[in-house]
Amino acid sequence: MRIGYGQAALVSSLAIALTFLLPALSLLNLLCCAGVILGALVGPYLYTSQNQAPISARQAAAMGALAGALGGLWSLLAMLLLYELGIDLAAEARRILRELEESGVWGFAGSLEVLTAGARILALSGLLNILWGALFGALGGLIGGSIWGERYAVRGS
Repeated sequence: MRIGYGQAALVSSLAIALTFLLPALSLLNLLCCAGVILGALVGPYLYTSQNQAPISARQAAAMGALAGALGGLWSLLAMLLLYELGIDLAAEARRILRELEESGVWGFAGSLEVLTAGARILALSGLLNILWGALFGALGGLIGGSIWGERYAVRGS
């Protein structure tokens, strides 16, 4: 089965959206957007493995940036929809941060509590997810392209 460039970016964007939406996975993004970078690795891997064709560094970075921006958009739409349905994902994130602070692992959860309340902050957070998703997605795509991009390149040409 062959997978197109856009399809690989779409699957990768869904993986990235999960790192923004699921509280346990979103903690990965506190480590220099590691969740976004890992999600962006999915696209170049899928594309090269399913097509048995190389992907250039530029294509892989563009795929990662597209996937990251789309992942941020999906997370923004999902956060706002869930908030309107009475499900506040930020409340769960605040709970996890409070637990980390109480255990001594994290020290600034109290200041984050004020910053993560209401629909406006969800919208701002979602817009930042699009920006960070594109930037760190490009990095993840570039890393993925360097790992898997040349696997199927013709050697010696």
